[in-house]
Amino acid sequence: MQLTIKFQSARSYLASWQSRIIARYELLKTKSEARLKSVYLGAKSMPEAQTIAKTISNLFQVRVEIRPAQRCATAFEVVVRNIKVAVMAAIEKFVLALITAAEMPTAPAPKPIAPIKPVAPMNVVPLVHRPDLPGRSFRRTSDGKLLNLA
Repeated sequence: MQLTIKFQSARSYLASWQSRIIARYELLKTKSEARLKSVYLGAKSMPEAQTIAKTISNLFQVRVEIRPAQRCATAFEVVVRNIKVAVMAAIEKFVLALITAAEMPTAPAPKPIAPIKPVAPMNVVPLVHRPDLPGRSFRRTSDGKLLNLA
């Protein structure tokens, strides 16, 4: 994974990956750390941009906007703003997951969950009354219902 860091202003930097995913960071004045201010996610088409925007707005409480690309080298971009400190790390993990998924296009798709058919028919043993065993005893009637013998 190759990230490009570009100086924007006195305390602002852009971190980009293949001109498709761009994150804008701002250095804090008092602490020696940076805060994520906005994220720009490039999309090739409007439906793809709408899908990305819907996913992000369902996962995080942030402001999401779709517009023609200004920073990304794609047709459209999804702009994520008003990122709170509480969700900043989660959004960074989400963006990292997008980058790693784009780098591994041959990853196998998840298999759907489906019931497995039994190999052989199951043998059902009818319940039999055994007076030598403690506890309740049952017997099947002619129509298949259980009858309590205790």
